[in-house]
Amino acid sequence: LDLNGFDLVGVPGSLDGVAVTPLNLVNINVRNGSVRSWGGNGINLLDAATSATNVSDIVASQNAGGGIKMGFGGTITRCTCYNNTGFGIAGASGTVITECASNTNGSHGITTGSGCTISRNTVRSNVGDGINFFNQCLVLNNTCSLNGNGAGDGAGIHATVGGSDNRIEGNNSTG
Repeated sequence: LDLNGFDLVGVPGSLDGVAVTPLNLVNINVRNGSVRSWGGNGINLLDAATSATNVSDIVASQNAGGGIKMGFGGTITRCTCYNNTGFGIAGASGTVITECASNTNGSHGITTGSGCTISRNTVRSNVGDGINFFNQCLVLNNTCSLNGNGAGDGAGIHATVGGSDNRIEGNNSTG
C-alpha cells in the first residue's frame, strides 16, 4: 500500500487506520504517507499474525491506540510516531526497527518482543520507557531522552524482567 504522500485521517468512532484482518498473511508493505487521528492504531499489522511485513516512511500521530504495530519478523524504517495515546512503535518477535523517531506518546516509545534489532532511533518524552524489549535483542546506537515524561515512570532503555542475552551498546540515554 503506497500512500503516495497522502494523509489518512480518522473520524470519531473509527478503528485502525490501516489494518490486516485475514490471518497469517506475508509480504505486506505500507509506505510513504501518514495516518493520524484514528480511534485505534495508526497501522496494525500484528493482530492478524502477519509476518515478513515492511512499514517505511510513515508518520503516525494522534491515534487513540498506538502508532505502528508490527507482526513477526517485520521491518519498520524511517517512520515517525508522536502524540499517540498508547505506544509509538510496537513490534512482535524478530522485528527490525531502524532510523525512526518516537516522541511524546502515552506509553513506550518503542516496545518489542524477543530477538529484535532496534538501532539508530530517537525516542523522547514518552510517558513510559523510551525503548522496552524482552530478550535476545540488539539495541544499538539509539538516542533516548526525557522518557518517563509527566506521571510516567519510564527508563530510557529497559530490558524487561526475565529478559536475557541482549546486546545494548553505543546508546545515549539522558533525563
